[in-house]
Amino acid sequence: MYRILIIVVLVASVCAVDRDEFMKACGNMRITIKCCKDEAFIEPELLTVLKECSQVPGPPMCDQDICLATKRGYGSPNGKIDERKALREIEAYMKNSKHNIFDIIKQECFGNNMDKYGPADQCQAAKLRHCVRLQLLQACKNLSNEGSCQGARDNLENCLKLFM
Repeated sequence: MYRILIIVVLVASVCAVDRDEFMKACGNMRITIKCCKDEAFIEPELLTVLKECSQVPGPPMCDQDICLATKRGYGSPNGKIDERKALREIEAYMKNSKHNIFDIIKQECFGNNMDKYGPADQCQAAKLRHCVRLQLLQACKNLSNEGSCQGARDNLENCLKLFM
C-alpha cells in the first residue's frame, strides 16, 4: 500500500513544474497573447469580465483566474474547474475562431493533462487558462515581434519547452 503512495508522490513531483522555472519561462505569457495578429482571441463580452477580475487583489497566479472561471460559470471559489462546463464554454467560443483547435485544447488541457501546465500549488483555473493560452498561441500564424511584442516568439518557445 505504501509503495503505491510513494510512486504516486514521485510521479506527481516529477510531473509538476517547478514554480521558479515556470515563472522564468512563462511568467510573461499574458503579454504574449496580445501579440497574435491573426484575429481577436478575446470576445468583447469577455473583456468586461477580464477587466473586473483584474481588479481582484491577491496573487495573480490564481485569484484572477478563479474570478474569471466563476463569473463564466465553470469555476468555484476554491479554484476547481467543472470540466464539462469549461469544455462547453471553450467549444462555443472556438466556433467563431478561424483556428480549428478545439480538439487539441480538449486533449491537452483537460483530465490529467491539466496538472502539467503549472506548479503543483497552482489552482486548476490558472492551469486551464495557461494551457488554453499556449494552444492558441501555438496556432497563431502571425505572432508580432515588434514594439512591446519583441521577443514574443522566443517567450512562447521557452515556455513550451517545459511542457513538451
